[in-house]
Amino acid sequence: MTLLDKTNLDINSRGNVVLVSRAVSALVNSHDENGLLVGNWSGNYGDGLAPWQWTGSASIFKTYLRSGGRPVKFGQCWVFGGVTTTALRTLGIPARTVSNFVSAHDTDSSLTVDKFYSDRGDQINGINGDSIWNFHVWSDAWMARHDLPSGYGGWQAIDATPQEKSMGKYQLGPASLEAIKNGKVNYAYDVGFVYSEVNADLVHWRLDSRSKFSWRKTQIQGSHVGRKMLTKMIGVLGDSDSENIIGQYKHPDGSKEEKLARDEAVRQSGLVPIFDR
Repeated sequence: MTLLDKTNLDINSRGNVVLVSRAVSALVNSHDENGLLVGNWSGNYGDGLAPWQWTGSASIFKTYLRSGGRPVKFGQCWVFGGVTTTALRTLGIPARTVSNFVSAHDTDSSLTVDKFYSDRGDQINGINGDSIWNFHVWSDAWMARHDLPSGYGGWQAIDATPQEKSMGKYQLGPASLEAIKNGKVNYAYDVGFVYSEVNADLVHWRLDSRSKFSWRKTQIQGSHVGRKMLTKMIGVLGDSDSENIIGQYKHPDGSKEEKLARDEAVRQSGLVPIFDR
């Protein structure tokens, strides 16, 4: 509740699980409203704890409260994800932490991760900020979505890791998994970004003066991103307690359903289908 008091949510809005969960995604990182946790990927953690030193969410919340609301140092995606799940559950919202293996970061809403090469085949860096991470962790929350068409309730992606701004803040979600799976990238909130995280094509471009756009597409890897999505299996403890839920996020790579979802995502985005295959 201390964190929620930092938002502009009025009493009525605090009864709206969609707005509350979206606010949580902004409050867990320190970029907006002087939130809970400072992200740090520099490798220098001298004035705080390294992200891997945290063993639970309780100590992070206690540190924040005892300091009078100063952001706690430091976190990376798995810390943001775990703390977000704890915050949502504390508010009575069913939640789970999920890990996406081979996770895309699409910075320009192209639904692709683009790599560029010279006419001699040397990679050119700095054209865009697209990247692919070995893994990325966020949270799913279960809720009704009366603001969307019927059938898009249930699990929703919520991500507090500060990646890209959404409506002026570092916040993400709730993004309906059903919408992500079926390419409904215009549905609220941030469905397109999560769609790319699990389903972006990796596209290679080569400089070509004869091409209309000065670049020639040379390679498309359509099944590189979103290899598996793991969460803890209910009722199981030990080394075999993970469950692969990637089928809740995307259709099987290469399937007719996946192509239809991709075509829908391109259509809703207004993009030229540069990655037809």
